[in-house]
Amino acid sequence: MTTSSTSTKPDRLTELSANATVIDARGLLCPQPLILVRTQTRSGTAGDRYLIIADDAQADLDLEVWSYRMQHELEYKRLQDGVWTFVLRLGRGRTTGE
Repeated sequence: MTTSSTSTKPDRLTELSANATVIDARGLLCPQPLILVRTQTRSGTAGDRYLIIADDAQADLDLEVWSYRMQHELEYKRLQDGVWTFVLRLGRGRTTGE
């Protein structure tokens, strides 16, 4: 008799995005995805997480630079089939996207 075991451990994206607010920026071109993220995160507080989905080629660079400048953290990023998936955690002491 052969038994198979499958892991029930959630992957990193599932763990990080469990309580995240979703921001779907697919179909928007630069700089619109970043503007949408800034607008949606304005009311957030340090530690809040956002799952961001974007298909704009510049989304990666835009979010990297903006996150660094605002002291937020991109905890996860992946490009698959032309779609970027990010998990952003608002940084300590930073409560707005300004």
